[in-house]
Amino acid sequence: MTSDWQWLTLADVLIAQGNRKPLQQGWSPRCHPHFATSGKWSVLKTTAIQAGWFDPSHNKELPEALDPRPQFEVHAGDLLITCAGPRARCGVPTLVRHTPDRLMMSGKMYRFRPHERLDPSFLELWLLSPVAQKRIDAMKTGISDSGLNLTHDRFVQLPVPVPPLDEQRRIVNLLDDHLSRLDAAGTLLATSLRCLRALRISLLADLHTGVPTALGKLAVDAGYGTSRSASLMDLGRPSSGFPTWSTGIST
Repeated sequence: MTSDWQWLTLADVLIAQGNRKPLQQGWSPRCHPHFATSGKWSVLKTTAIQAGWFDPSHNKELPEALDPRPQFEVHAGDLLITCAGPRARCGVPTLVRHTPDRLMMSGKMYRFRPHERLDPSFLELWLLSPVAQKRIDAMKTGISDSGLNLTHDRFVQLPVPVPPLDEQRRIVNLLDDHLSRLDAAGTLLATSLRCLRALRISLLADLHTGVPTALGKLAVDAGYGTSRSASLMDLGRPSSGFPTWSTGIST
């Protein structure tokens, strides 16, 4: 950390919400069990808030007999954190990048926004970091891990590193690039595993029936596509060379 970085508390870097406090807590009315249809007011479930990921489809429709409370409506740019629940689900933060209208916070979450000297994405990354999560975990109160709370007074005392704004954005862009590469690698790995499973199923099926397996067919079954080389190989009908289960003789 260079000399132009500062350590402040969360209370120092947040702007006042509609309640004139750094954190605003939502509302937990008794709602319908189903999610809201288009145009209906709804209340977020805590599962809408995942670590660095917001899923607005996790909501419950507000009964028509209850008046909505627009002051709790979620907006793009809000930072949310769960403040009640099991240990693993209490203190989970995310930045809302996109959200439908008429979606309200529940009483089990806080909303907050940093002032202009702190980039919201940088603050989200800090809150997700192992160092911050360890501190947040130590702030939780309750008699059992199955039901803990993160109080307003404790959470706003969380230390926050504040580098120059340009440095914050450079860090965010760098980490976003690395995370995008990891996501792409994860997708490729998942696709490869599906291909291998398909290949194994195809081989086992042919071994069981004793029918020779063309390598071109294996490529198609495994999801590798119908390349020119696979098509040419398929014409020759080369066999797999594995023994069948029924005879034990290689084909």
